[in-house]
Parts: sequence; C-alpha cells; structure tokens
Amino acid sequence: MSIQTIINNATGISISKKPIVAQTFSRSQQVKTAQRGPRVWSFQVTMHNGLKYSTSRGVLEEISRVDRLVESTISLNGAAGTEYITQYQGELTSGQRNQMQITGWTVGSTTLTLSNLPSVAQEVVVFEAGDLIQPTDSRYPYTVTGQVVRGTSNTLTVAVHRGRVNETGYDPVGKTMSYGTDVTWRVIATQIPDWTIESYDLVSWSGNFILVESVL
Repeated sequence: MSIQTIINNATGISISKKPIVAQTFSRSQQVKTAQRGPRVWSFQVTMHNGLKYSTSRGVLEEISRVDRLVESTISLNGAAGTEYITQYQGELTSGQRNQMQITGWTVGSTTLTLSNLPSVAQEVVVFEAGDLIQPTDSRYPYTVTGQVVRGTSNTLTVAVHRGRVNETGYDPVGKTMSYGTDVTWRVIATQIPDWTIESYDLVSWSGNFILVESVL
C-alpha cells in the first residue's frame, strides 16, 4: 500500500510510455532507428513534504521493505478527485462496455478485435483517443490511439499504443476488459528518495520516486 499512498498524496506525476529506441548514424548522416522491446510505462512521482511522521511510520516501513526489489500494483486515481486522469471518455454505459469481448489479438499486434457489441446507434463513440483498456486477468494496460465509433459491423477493430505483450499461459481471446479508472499497473521502483524528519512531525523527501512498469 505504501507506493499507492505516495501516489495518492503526490503533488505531481509525470507519465511516459515512450519506446526504447536505438539510433545509428551512417557516415553520410542517414539515421536508422529500431525499437527495442515493448513500450513500457514509467512514472515520476513528486511527493509533498507535509506527510506526518507520527501517523505514517507504517508507510515508511513498507517503502523500506519494498525498496527497489518488490513489485507493486498501482492505480492513478486512488485519491478522491483524481478520476479525471484515467476516466473513460466514450459514450457506452458500464454495462455495455462490460459485455464486449476480445475475439482476436495476436502477440505483438497493435490492433485487437471486439465482438458481442452493444445495440446502440452507429455514431455512438465507443472509445476516444487516450482511453485506457486492460484485458481481464492481464498484467498490462493499453491506450486507444484514435476515436472508435460503433458502426454497423458485428465486430470492432481497436488500435492501441503498443503491441500486445506476451504473457506466458495467458490468452486474452474470450476475455472482457477493464476500462478507465479500473485499470492498474504492475511497477517496480527504480528510484526511492531518502526521507528526513523536519520541523515537528513532518517528513521531507530528497527527490522524486521513479516507478517503471514490470514487464515479465
């Protein structure tokens, strides 16, 4: 719970999902690029210096236990009023979203196919660019890269920001999905700042927390 507590009390979160890219330059100054591995989420979290030491000793101990070794599951909307960060932007109800199922998605592909679609008008927006989705029981969330409307077909093709990450023994076909505020990330801290007790009963931090998605 400690890493989630830090996120819930953060004064700022920088989010990145850039790919790892290798670049080489030829003698004629032509550049060649190649992506290495999947796009991985990372979060730089700025914590305020007003945490009370007397009521946060358990949190600090848990941070020490987790350190840079143990995987944590986080949400970006654990605090009241932060739902807007990951909120679903489309026009379907939760019941309509929850009936949709994945019928096609191969490892490495940036498009998936949905079926069991709701009976709504063809112009209804199913997803807006930036919407978050996560197959049920999957470790990995994805963002939709463009607007998707219901249309008239029995299936729907959705483009996402990265190819499907392989999960040993897991197949998303036949699964439903989580959306928006229900999406979670599995992360490991690569940087944990030192903390200091200052003034009376207040904790200050020497820097930011950096969390990186744990891709197995």
